[in-house]
Amino acid sequence: MMSGLTRVMKFGGTSVGTADALRQVARILRQHTCNGDRAVAVVSAMSGVTTQLLRGATAAANGDGDVHSAVVTETLVRYDEMLRRLIVDSAERKRLRTAAAHILADYSTVCSSVQVLREATPRALDRALSCGEPLVVLLLASLLRQLGTDARSIEATDVVVTDGVFQNAVPNIKATEHRSKRHLLPLLATRGVVPIIAGFIGMTEDGQTTTLGRGGSDFSAAVLGNALDADEVW
Repeated sequence: MMSGLTRVMKFGGTSVGTADALRQVARILRQHTCNGDRAVAVVSAMSGVTTQLLRGATAAANGDGDVHSAVVTETLVRYDEMLRRLIVDSAERKRLRTAAAHILADYSTVCSSVQVLREATPRALDRALSCGEPLVVLLLASLLRQLGTDARSIEATDVVVTDGVFQNAVPNIKATEHRSKRHLLPLLATRGVVPIIAGFIGMTEDGQTTTLGRGGSDFSAAVLGNALDADEVW
């Protein structure tokens, strides 16, 4: 039986929005694991990013493709600055930058389709808006590893199963519990490992990306806390 407490700890957009804030998140997580407890970090997108992603998709639906291109550029510039300030190893910075560019290329592809169709469907919006949180997951996991904590980035779409109500999906509690135990419990059973997972995002049984609506990251943390039978959700 595992000793110590299991905590699901949710960090919002302001908490992960700057290099200094993300360092503080890493310190908090390290403190809990060094004390012998277990932590799962649920993270939001950097403050303002989801709003910008929505702005680009909405403009695309109105026939304007310049806005989403500018959003990608601005987001990458911001991400590059955080990489410069947080990640020491140049090869790791390059790896994270490449991963971020791929994520935002997917966003651009969705927005281009929206522009052609002149319609931002709820399904398309969920795909577009789900591109913010994974950037933080990858960066925080890398930062923790740099500091000596074995952190693992986990795809929320592998764990949180939802219905098909795009923009306001409801998790399937039983299916999410099953996947949480498969993907997260083995990591928690290994002393000192911290899983990092995106809040707000899920996936239907047939593989469609969904979002949990307003306050979705808080909802994600509560659902995962329940699924893992956590002692506390912060």
